[in-house]
Amino acid sequence: MGGYGNLDILKLALAILVMIRHIGQNFFRDNIFWRVYIINTISTIGVTSFFIISGFLLYKKTVTKERLRKQVFRILKLYGCWTIVYFPLIIYEYLKHRVDISHIVVDFAQKAIFDGTYYHLWYLPSLIVAMCIVYVMKNRRLVLMLVTSGLMIIGILTNAYGLRFPQMYYTIFLTTRNGLFMGSFLVAIGKCFADYGDNLRKFKHFKLVLLIAIISLYSEGVLVSKYDSQIIIDMTFSTVMVAVILVGFMISRVQMKVSKTVRNASTLIYFMHPWIIFLVALLEHFGIVLNASIKSSITVFVSIYLTFTVLKMLNKFKIINKFV
Repeated sequence: MGGYGNLDILKLALAILVMIRHIGQNFFRDNIFWRVYIINTISTIGVTSFFIISGFLLYKKTVTKERLRKQVFRILKLYGCWTIVYFPLIIYEYLKHRVDISHIVVDFAQKAIFDGTYYHLWYLPSLIVAMCIVYVMKNRRLVLMLVTSGLMIIGILTNAYGLRFPQMYYTIFLTTRNGLFMGSFLVAIGKCFADYGDNLRKFKHFKLVLLIAIISLYSEGVLVSKYDSQIIIDMTFSTVMVAVILVGFMISRVQMKVSKTVRNASTLIYFMHPWIIFLVALLEHFGIVLNASIKSSITVFVSIYLTFTVLKMLNKFKIINKFV
């Protein structure tokens, strides 16, 4: 019990929000309302906030090279375990698109390093890169914030505003949705919260500022979506504003006491739900035709039910601990 209970509760809510985002991308891809008002706006704060929370929790204690190494290996273990879980779907996607076997190994290795072995797993290698970048500059705060904020601006401009690097960059690194351009600044913000967290309690206008930030988030998301009706936004400038204010607000409040189950539940919901989305979508191949709303409801229910079922087995099957 204890710890940063507010953040554990926030992480659970954000994991559900990420799940809703992916539900929208899979079951409501042609629905303008979902694309504009959920996928390209409020859902973008999910992983963005995760980066900040991870930075905060890492730097609440002194970060030595040994502690960073342990954290990196922990994330790599998590990445490896969930890559194994999703390996059947990874192979299925290659076979579905008839990728030549000679290209599969190279493509898989490239995605594993620079993007993610499956679409939601990109967060893990990105977090490793972001943590390492912040660690290198951790004692030079001004340089850290200037460099990482510049990288973040480039990342947002390439993701949401059409800026493009030379094609050679994408041939090698695949995307700017990574720890360099979209994670380092957020982890640095988390470090700032850890360094100056006590000052957050002095700020009395979090709710008002959060409301203004959310209005900005919807305004920016809608404008970008109108400019490019097919775009899927990962992060905008106002996404960062909302995430920073939201996490700061939760840190500044008196911390609630919650069990470790809540923290583990957020992890399992985040990592398990794409399998559920795939299986629900697969029902149509067996002649079970459902509308998008029913598919979404089934996905949410099964993901949450399966999460708490797995959590009940933690003490019986120790191997499950490698996945949380």
